[in-house]
Amino acid sequence: MENRLQEKKTHLIRIFGIGLVIVVAAVSITLFFTLRRPSVLNLSQYVSVGKNSLGETAASVDLDAILSDLHYPVYEDRADLPDRFPEVRALMEMKLHLSSADDTESVLVTAEVDTETLLKSGIQIQETSWNQQIKGQIASSGSPVPSRIPSAASSDSTPVPDFTAGVYLTSLSDENGDGYNLRAICERVQKERDDLCQRILGDSFSTEKLQVTFSVGTGDSSSHNIYQASYHAVQKTEEAQTPAEVWFRVQLFDLCFSEDGNISFSGGCNTVICSSESECKRAPSSKLYSTVTLSGGGVKVSGKPAFDQNGFVIFPGQPTSYRMASGLYWSPTYDALTEDMIWKLTALDGFSLAKLLRYARKEIYARYHSSFDEQTEREFHEHYSSYEWYRESSVDRSIDMTETERTNIRLLRDIQSLIEK
Repeated sequence: MENRLQEKKTHLIRIFGIGLVIVVAAVSITLFFTLRRPSVLNLSQYVSVGKNSLGETAASVDLDAILSDLHYPVYEDRADLPDRFPEVRALMEMKLHLSSADDTESVLVTAEVDTETLLKSGIQIQETSWNQQIKGQIASSGSPVPSRIPSAASSDSTPVPDFTAGVYLTSLSDENGDGYNLRAICERVQKERDDLCQRILGDSFSTEKLQVTFSVGTGDSSSHNIYQASYHAVQKTEEAQTPAEVWFRVQLFDLCFSEDGNISFSGGCNTVICSSESECKRAPSSKLYSTVTLSGGGVKVSGKPAFDQNGFVIFPGQPTSYRMASGLYWSPTYDALTEDMIWKLTALDGFSLAKLLRYARKEIYARYHSSFDEQTEREFHEHYSSYEWYRESSVDRSIDMTETERTNIRLLRDIQSLIEK
């Protein structure tokens, strides 16, 4: 009798345990899908409509914000998400189509998206077509690529460059006041610098760039133009020894457009050892050349603003910044920068080119509310603190940066090093 009661008791415990597991699993599954994603997704909250860099109406969707609100991993590598989650692939493959609306200030946005796959994962699209107001400017590229309203005046032809290969430069900025890609020039100057220092000072030395000038020749000059960088170099020795030092200037002659659209030089180069700082900074004869000093490595263009309405660096030909649905701010440094985009920057009133590149790097950190030292980074602290969107945080959120932003930081630092050193 006791054995039967014990077996019955054990059986009831098992049934109760199984029932408890089923209830817990059901509750967990319910909570998972309730907390993981909303039952209805309003796409219009994640879509921005505005003017792109060509002045055309375009739209872009903030995929990061959608995935964040659906509780998918946003800031880590998402390369395998489309394979793991069919609904993510459906969202990433979504396309936006624009057509004219009844009024001139808005457009009809239609989302082409796999709603069937989304529904299987519990995601219901509220509406796939809606009218949206045209506001501000947006990026000209993204994921997905913004759709444009067809226009009879639009053309797919490639713009004709405003230069001809072999044409000698009379300025280091174009007719729009934008700079040129001087990577080849800066790299050659640094090579000539290092070769001279190694011959005179050995393998251990430090250099300081004192000045950079660009001189344009008159009809009587022997060269069309001269790019000149002045240096002071000091040998690194033991503390008891007196280090050797040298002043010199590196000159490149006849800067011109190359076939790839960048800047090269056709007149050779020359390295001149000088007896003093003033001598190495001396510009070519004012009777034969008109000379400008490059501020922080770039020619100065007056009358252009350095920052947009949100305090982000203005990149020529690129849209201004705006707030995304995720709460972060889009600017050209949010998407992938290119060499030419960066080299188009010039020195402006109150800002050298090198300083602008530093601001372009620091704005990426500011987007994540990184703090700036009030002593060593006072200018950045004061600048970003004047905007409402910046909230200084003691928590390091730079770990949330995308790989694109980290790549931008490295590219900006690389070009800054080219023009400063």
